[in-house]
Amino acid sequence: MRSTAKYLPLLILGTALTGCSMAGTGDFFADEYADLQRQQMPHYFGAPAAKSQYPVTPDAHTYGTSVRGHQEKPGHQGQRGHHATGQHANYVPSSYGAAPHGLRGGPVPFKPHTYGTVGVVNYEAGEDLYGVQSRFGYQANKYLGAEVEGSFGLSKDSSDLTVGGAPFRQTISVENSLAAFGVLRLPLFNKFSGYGRVGYHQTELDEKVSSASAVILDREYSTNGVAYGTGLEYALNPRTAVRLDYTVYDYDGPNSDAVSLAVSRKF
Repeated sequence: MRSTAKYLPLLILGTALTGCSMAGTGDFFADEYADLQRQQMPHYFGAPAAKSQYPVTPDAHTYGTSVRGHQEKPGHQGQRGHHATGQHANYVPSSYGAAPHGLRGGPVPFKPHTYGTVGVVNYEAGEDLYGVQSRFGYQANKYLGAEVEGSFGLSKDSSDLTVGGAPFRQTISVENSLAAFGVLRLPLFNKFSGYGRVGYHQTELDEKVSSASAVILDREYSTNGVAYGTGLEYALNPRTAVRLDYTVYDYDGPNSDAVSLAVSRKF
């Protein structure tokens, strides 16, 4: 008992030193991580919660609710959630643009293609000479192409002649016509494009001259020469268009101008 009392002051002194060491700098973890503990457990230390460096936004897509807490219908996303395309609300489209363009959003690149047209033609514009006309063409790039053209007549044009004081009746009809053209195309505005054509043609004609009592002349003949003209095309959709052409066919005699209207279709 007497020896225990002898060491009692030493025990009291050691306890006091140990307490000071735990409360002060003697405890490495307490001193080193004190600030971190206060940030993570502010309620324990009685301090207000510190703002997080990385704010967390509620994921409306995950919980199926909008920012205001209203339940969304299946398939619908919250106000700040993902769009219907699956992109986040903060998603910014690339500088290439948006669909319906190429894979990266840019303009769809031009592809060489063939095309065909079918329509009606008025030979000798303003006269009663009509026919059916078709074309087959190849567009190599935006500007240059080539096409072949064929047509046959459906009607005849008649006029009165006076030779030596005697009246006669002249009737002319187009049997058929074949031509080939080089085409220079130029995009204009919206869905319109213009073009010019230069080529060569061969045309079969039928001519009759008759009097009141007899047929004076009945012949079929062919003529050929340079053909050239211009046109305007309007695209109804990426594959179908309507085109209007004006073409001059150079004959051995007087030239003939024709107007045609056709529907064009890409293949």
